[in-house]
Amino acid sequence: MSTAARKRLSRMSLREVPRPMTGSPARAPSQPAPPTPTHDHDRGCYDSGSDSPSSVSSSSPAAHDAGIVTSPTRLLYNLCQLSDPNRAAMQDIFAEPPIIALQRCRRIGNVYAFQMTEQVTRSVRIRAAPQETLHAASRLSCSCGQAGGHPCCHVVWLLDQLLKETSYHHDHARPFNMTDEGFAEEMGDPFENIANFQLNVLAGGLHCQVVNSEACSDEDEEEELDQHRTLEARELLASVHGTPVDEYRPDIGYASALDAPVLKYGDLDSTVFRMLLDNHHFFQYFMSQSCLSDPGTHLYRRLYHRVDRVLHEFDASCSHTHPNEPSGDLGAEAPSNAAWAASHLRGIVSLIRSSIFHRDYPLRQHEARSAVSTLMHVLASVTRRHHQVESRLSRGECSLYMQLIGDSESDAAFVIAELDLLPESACRAVDDLGDILEQVVRQGAPVAFVRNLRNLIARLRASSDETGWKRHPDVESGRGSKRMK
Repeated sequence: MSTAARKRLSRMSLREVPRPMTGSPARAPSQPAPPTPTHDHDRGCYDSGSDSPSSVSSSSPAAHDAGIVTSPTRLLYNLCQLSDPNRAAMQDIFAEPPIIALQRCRRIGNVYAFQMTEQVTRSVRIRAAPQETLHAASRLSCSCGQAGGHPCCHVVWLLDQLLKETSYHHDHARPFNMTDEGFAEEMGDPFENIANFQLNVLAGGLHCQVVNSEACSDEDEEEELDQHRTLEARELLASVHGTPVDEYRPDIGYASALDAPVLKYGDLDSTVFRMLLDNHHFFQYFMSQSCLSDPGTHLYRRLYHRVDRVLHEFDASCSHTHPNEPSGDLGAEAPSNAAWAASHLRGIVSLIRSSIFHRDYPLRQHEARSAVSTLMHVLASVTRRHHQVESRLSRGECSLYMQLIGDSESDAAFVIAELDLLPESACRAVDDLGDILEQVVRQGAPVAFVRNLRNLIARLRASSDETGWKRHPDVESGRGSKRMK
């Protein structure tokens, strides 16, 4: 991925996102474009010839004559014979060529037919409701400019994705009730739904980058944006090879992709890795195939990352002198406090429990291990945050541990009940559970939680003794390790 491409992304603000079009989506003629436009790989320009962009010399006629343009195939065209409107339109087309892929062709009688697909960028906007609430549909808009009084396919598709990510406790065997505006009634206000969930957390599940115009510097934001996609790309490739992520190709990562060309001769893995970073459509295609072939592991890996994102936001909030608090401003996101983080972690555990029960076949061994890994990550992370209490708030308000474990009204079987459903894989974490038991006893955890955890450990140890299982050095630990099985 080129430095210029990353810089363009990191500098883009939300104000620069294309606004919805109110008229025809056709391109309007504009001022003449630069005579020699460049076409990098981000624009999807595939050169069928052997010439590279650098092979078009700066001394060519296109470099000096505004009436000559260079096409995506590096051919030169003289536009002097065209009318002014047609010349401007042609310059626009060559300056920003459509991203097109030919699919098939045929001859039908005296007609040659070519079928192609085009990648078209759309911008969907979800607005906050003012005090005098507008009709919901008026707060949802798309740049496709579709008329007719019903939501376009882009809005419906996006809202379906949002509901999938933000719905924690719904019985998915029961259908949602669709509204005329294109989203489920159970979703509530779409904007408020996103604000309560928080965009930074939502973006992880959607596999898209958050453009933050308030980042300290372009370099800081650029690294944060690339790192998550880098990790996901490594996980995808490691899963194809059947290799733990920590052991897969340490030479392939964020640093190796900086300023490197997409194609690396003699190294298919590096090439595919860079393509996953460079092309959103290819990444989504690869991800969808991985999800189809291994849905359980894909789900638990995604939830593992969500735990990390939630804890990152929560820890950042606790590190501030004055933790963020609910704001009366229109459209303010929910504060990243203990109650917010606890709600997410409860939801994540609920999704794992639901995935265990509502499936057509039992979890395969590697899926069960992945589920246990995420559950242990949740339990260990909450236990470690026993001392995160801000003095001016009560322990229950600011302590994630008190919200989920330490309070007498907390769930006495938090995570324990789910681990009990996966005894064979949970046996591998029995020593880590023993460490957690010692820690929560020292911290004065409720008697019911301590009793349930102690009973689980006893059952797991008895089971491992019967099967002769011994702890393997590669077992997933709940002590901060992020290895995914």
